[in-house]
Amino acid sequence: KSNREVSARAGVEQKALSGAVENAFKDVDQVLPEYVSEKKVFIETQSLSKIDNDYINGYLTGRVLMNGGFVVSDKKDADIKLFNIVNVSGTDDISRRVLSDQVKGEYKGTLSIIDLKTEKVLHTYELFGVATEYR
Repeated sequence: KSNREVSARAGVEQKALSGAVENAFKDVDQVLPEYVSEKKVFIETQSLSKIDNDYINGYLTGRVLMNGGFVVSDKKDADIKLFNIVNVSGTDDISRRVLSDQVKGEYKGTLSIIDLKTEKVLHTYELFGVATEYR
């Protein structure tokens, strides 16, 4: 019996998907400090498949912390809400090659930044990112 955690994807698929997430959030990363710095932030992610929600919430938590915000677990304690809708989060084998297979990661969604004190949407970003890895 192994103590190793069973993952949902092989390593190359994880790299492709995490690369796609990074690419999808590039534009958001440039403006996130103005919305979250010194603010308490609540993060909510909804998707068709829950398999990646912990990773995506963790990714967003890291971005908030890197930009001077504080993540809270209760919405009523927050100044800002990051509301993330995931439409696509996954990988596909694209083509077979002689020496390696090409694996494509894709992430598509919408991220809304909401001021919870005024109940106004400050900004909504359409997210799309792809990344390719080889196995």
